[in-house]
Amino acid sequence: NYSAQDNSGNVSNTANYTIPVVAAVGAAGQTPPLANNVTAQPVNSSNGPTAIPGLQASDLDGTVASYTIVTIPPAGEGVLSYCPLAPAACTPAQLVAITAGQSLTPDQAASIYFDPAPGFTGTSSFTYTATDNSGNTSNTGNYSIPVINNPPTAVNITTTVPFNAGTTSI
Repeated sequence: NYSAQDNSGNVSNTANYTIPVVAAVGAAGQTPPLANNVTAQPVNSSNGPTAIPGLQASDLDGTVASYTIVTIPPAGEGVLSYCPLAPAACTPAQLVAITAGQSLTPDQAASIYFDPAPGFTGTSSFTYTATDNSGNTSNTGNYSIPVINNPPTAVNITTTVPFNAGTTSI
């Protein structure tokens, strides 16, 4: 809603300003999918490969058939990988590094991991697109991964050693 005021201070009636938003339509009359921007939960820099939320996209008139990784994090920030057995679970040794331009199935895109480089803290990022079942490609989605360094926590320990017990293991 808005109103106008003239030089004499007179205020107009209230009017509405409407902006219709419609999905872009491809040549075949179909809408492309929409890739979402994602920010993962913070990843500890010393955890090794850590599961992060999957890639996210939606398609108004179909389904998302695949995802393409457009850019990957620089090697100095860490390694992005996925589970090729998805939706089954993988061990860290079974994870496969993702390369720029690589295509992933929706199950694989839901099983991504990030392994921060030793000593890296900050925000690592990569980009991706989604392709629907009609071959339409989405916008580019941005994915951010905050990497933190939580130092280890020492725990106080109290033990009793009997007097004159000699060598005692604790």
